[in-house]
Amino acid sequence: MAATHPMFQAFPLTAHVDLSTGQAPTPYHVYGGDGVTIYGRINAQAAAPLFAAEDVYPVHYDDGSIAAGFIFADFRDASMGPHCELQFFILSSFKKGQTIDNRAMSLPLAMALQPEWGTLCVKLWNNDRAVIAYNNDYLGLNAAYAAFDLSIKDDSVAFNVMDEAQADILSVEIRDLKSTALSNAWEMVRIAGVWQMLKLGRQPYFQGSVINRKSAVMPENRQAPIFTSSDRSISKHWNRDIDQLAVGNDDIRRLAFQPRAVQHIKPFRFIYLHPDQA
Repeated sequence: MAATHPMFQAFPLTAHVDLSTGQAPTPYHVYGGDGVTIYGRINAQAAAPLFAAEDVYPVHYDDGSIAAGFIFADFRDASMGPHCELQFFILSSFKKGQTIDNRAMSLPLAMALQPEWGTLCVKLWNNDRAVIAYNNDYLGLNAAYAAFDLSIKDDSVAFNVMDEAQADILSVEIRDLKSTALSNAWEMVRIAGVWQMLKLGRQPYFQGSVINRKSAVMPENRQAPIFTSSDRSISKHWNRDIDQLAVGNDDIRRLAFQPRAVQHIKPFRFIYLHPDQA
């Protein structure tokens, strides 16, 4: 456990919550592991039904497609014990008509620089029943059980996620994660500006938010603050020649997800607060 990091000092474990599986500490802490985010786009028309009952709106690229992605995490040291997670998200806003630049690195920068936006948690899977209960009973999310088969190396990541019926949810293989290419770094500077990139580089941790879909536990769309930190972060454009992604989940497949960029961080430090703690 590495709870001495400033992020965990600012938001320490303070209480326990009662779940269907028993008690769990709160807030949700992750002290180490690997995280991989695949940034991309989905078809706007196909995604429209997802927002029919929500009070948030998708953030679009300038070309009309919608900013979305997958977050995969191998949490090896956490307040609720080791576990894995896969989330499919859509960048969303409480204001209609928000857009970002068409370039591939615009989505990760928007997630870091637009605190009024959040990632709408469309689908969520974990391989631990207590974590699923925490996500659903307390945070009002929509987690389901899945099995994770993974291989994480210094320069590559591969994982396959299957549901309880052993049907494929997502299979991914990403290579060439040795370092961030200068062209990618320069693209981010052109999008955000030198000052913003310097400011990001000096921050001990980053703040964002997750937005829940409406549910019995959380009947309104609310923003839950999240905080992340790592010592190593590698970003690159998606390379069709060496990177592979196959979506097996029917609900996501019909959205026609197109990967555009990848980020691998380690150790993945993470805090998820309840919306009431915002």
